Amino acid sequence: MTMVNSLDLAAWALASRGDVIPLTTFRMDGRSYSTLVDWTRVQTKREDAPATAVLRGLHEVVSLFVPDVAFVTIGRGQGLEMTFTGHVANDADRRARLRLALSTWLGTVYKDGTTPQQRGEVADAALRDANWSVEDVPTALRGRGALACDAPVENQLWDALTAQAVRALAGRRVTFASGHTKRLVPTVPTTGAFEGVELVAFPPNQSPRRGGGYWTEVVTICTANFPERDGIHLLAHMSVRNWGEVRSRTKGRVHRSLDVFLPQVPDLEHLGPQRHGAFPLKVVSDGGPGAARTFTGKWQHREDENVFGVLSRLTGLDGLPTEGGLTPHVSGDGIWVLPRLGSVHGDKFLPGASGVPMPDRLALADAVGRAVEPLGLERLPPIQRRTVRGAKPEVPFTGASEADFAARRAALARALRKVNGLAADAAPVLDLFMFGRRDAAAANLRAAVVEVLGQPDGDGDAMRWADGLQVRLHAHAAGPLSEGLHPWEDPTDEDRRKFPTDSQWRAERARRQTDGNKAARGRMERWVRECRGEVTGACCAVLEIPEEFRDSYDDPFLLAKQVLAGARVLPQIVLVKAAPTPGEDEGDVEHRFFAAFSDLLRSLGVVPVGDGTPQDLAALTVAQVNTSLQAGMRVQSQAVPLAAHVRDGVLWAALPGADGLPDWRPYAEVYLAMTSGGHSRFDRGRKPDNQARFSAFWQQALRDISNRGGGLVLVDAASGRQWIGSMANGKLAFDRLEVGSGNTPLFPSDLPGVRVARVTHGDAKLPSYFHDEDAGWVSGVFAWPGSTRTAFGLKQKPQSNKARKAIATTSRHPDPEAGKAAAREDDDRKFAAIDETCAFFIQPGDDPMAVVQRVNGLRGVHAQFDGYTSLPYPLHELALLKNAITG
Repeated sequence: MTMVNSLDLAAWALASRGDVIPLTTFRMDGRSYSTLVDWTRVQTKREDAPATAVLRGLHEVVSLFVPDVAFVTIGRGQGLEMTFTGHVANDADRRARLRLALSTWLGTVYKDGTTPQQRGEVADAALRDANWSVEDVPTALRGRGALACDAPVENQLWDALTAQAVRALAGRRVTFASGHTKRLVPTVPTTGAFEGVELVAFPPNQSPRRGGGYWTEVVTICTANFPERDGIHLLAHMSVRNWGEVRSRTKGRVHRSLDVFLPQVPDLEHLGPQRHGAFPLKVVSDGGPGAARTFTGKWQHREDENVFGVLSRLTGLDGLPTEGGLTPHVSGDGIWVLPRLGSVHGDKFLPGASGVPMPDRLALADAVGRAVEPLGLERLPPIQRRTVRGAKPEVPFTGASEADFAARRAALARALRKVNGLAADAAPVLDLFMFGRRDAAAANLRAAVVEVLGQPDGDGDAMRWADGLQVRLHAHAAGPLSEGLHPWEDPTDEDRRKFPTDSQWRAERARRQTDGNKAARGRMERWVRECRGEVTGACCAVLEIPEEFRDSYDDPFLLAKQVLAGARVLPQIVLVKAAPTPGEDEGDVEHRFFAAFSDLLRSLGVVPVGDGTPQDLAALTVAQVNTSLQAGMRVQSQAVPLAAHVRDGVLWAALPGADGLPDWRPYAEVYLAMTSGGHSRFDRGRKPDNQARFSAFWQQALRDISNRGGGLVLVDAASGRQWIGSMANGKLAFDRLEVGSGNTPLFPSDLPGVRVARVTHGDAKLPSYFHDEDAGWVSGVFAWPGSTRTAFGLKQKPQSNKARKAIATTSRHPDPEAGKAAAREDDDRKFAAIDETCAFFIQPGDDPMAVVQRVNGLRGVHAQFDGYTSLPYPLHELALLKNAITG
């Protein structure tokens, strides 16, 4: 296998140029916005009128009528800002197009209860001089000084640089190695440029398979800074987007998008031949049988009408299919209307799969470079492989030797003794329940136990090993644990007579759901008590639930997890088909059970690193969720600070206690408390008193870790930025930790034995990488020359990844003479996601790069390690507690 020792990054640096970036801003005046607020209150019958409700749907319309807008910001100041590059405040044509956009939007969203004259007065905001302003954003940088990162003198430079780069990229050609050419079409973002601005490579490719769907590449442009690097940076992140016929309705709050490409506005052809808008959809079905069922898209902001009808009225387009299914529409006059597909919606066999292969990343990066380098941006040097000599972590959960099996059983025995309060020399027993729907369920679970723990002595439901560990398997029917909850109800004629207003009907529907859930809970609790019988202590269970329930309103999984956890049973769910088809792939079912049992060991707090590896490991994070309706149950908005620390070979975790300070318990107890709903929680607000509660928790957790022997503390960057503050790039300083604003800084001497590493994963602020070597999966630690504390990590290849090496290095745009088979466009291109690790808080004499190397090694030690596992141990295990929240 070829060793890759350097990686190119799709990243460019901006040094102080000494010039300015001109911008123009439109801000809707207070009177016009207040009028919209009043209309919203009347329509929604709500006193509170957030900007997202007042300006609902405006972004989509503006993106089609005013495609030269850099970004639309909803929710700041008076509620609406639009930013343009250059000094264009006096451009009469632009003002006219914006007025037309506002007028068209108002006539669609606010038509009911308003007059054309009233709507016209609001639309005239686009023509008022007072609503327009120009400014020059300086490109000067402050330098790093005592901090780890450089930054601009004016924070507005972040967005200004992104807008300038996107403007330079609009309409640019991308030429792939085969000669295939596309052009980049920008998308107008709604929340400023912090998360980046997308450019879609147009035109999309039509797949010869997968029902003739479409796919293309997407480049996301954003700005970032990095520890130990001068300047600020422009990044290009590459991904694949898929479109095709939609065959499933919207479940939960995950809306699809309808991507619309239209011929460019006259006089704006320099921005490319197309303009692009994205309409959020709610997909509904007519309830027909099976393959005859028809799915229809409703615009999220006008759910009483087919989205194609709304689009026809907004744009004046003829020929859009206002009846029938939700399928792609492509016409010869440059009109493309494409329903978006994605794995987040449960779509399978995507036309372009996922992952941009290395040759195509190179072509996209070259196109970006040609456009932005004339702006004074310089391509960053490649990152080089770093190797630090030292012991690699023992990973008993990745091998299959007798020594590996023995190490896993020993780790499980330690966790069982701790969670059930047994003596150190007691023979531990794991009571494992199988609540199945299939006859083969118990056999599948037993096989998974053997695959993880090794062959026991003898057969039967009681599995024993010579080292004293015992697993007792209890097989029962799933019963009420996998039965559907009260279904979603649309009002009947009788319901409408009794509950004539929408608010009355919503209250009645909620009452019926509450009563139905209460009855279902009673049935589940009685069944669990009956099955558990005389079994005492904490135990584990695998529950089969029909996969048809997934993401549906009557899905029982959340309530079933809550009931099991309340009975001190650690739950794992395995989705199965309600009516398995003959010849169904048993390998997939066996893998699901293997993953479920491995996850149960993680839930028990089993430490997956061998005894020969230092186990001074800890982590901090926040389990944060929004208010949502999941599976017929309401999950409340909350933020729960969490800490973890490995002690005596067992993982401990801390929740806020009654005093708000860390309450340390075995990890399994914390998992049970959060799943059953018996945990303390904090608000998500930014008020000083709430911030102070978080700060007190973090400070005490760090002191507890220090007082109990210290350890390497891993913190995810998102939690660090939001709740610890000094871990954000703008405040990050080496060997100085300020926990909360205004608190006394902590130094290594204040926390003996503690090292802290910040881990950035899955972030828009991380660049795409590529290489031109004949190599598939690349792993290891890579850093820029001169970096001593900061490096990028690529995790080890999981055993579940069976992709051929050539896939990652095979373009989706092959030489035409190679034939269609060479493209393999609907195969996933799999490779490790790039993460950043910064060892910013260490003890005197430590080698920071050795700390970084250790963190990267901890990415592959988990009891359950697959393609979705990227965070290092025990940060990954702590982050998974977010999924334990059920109420």
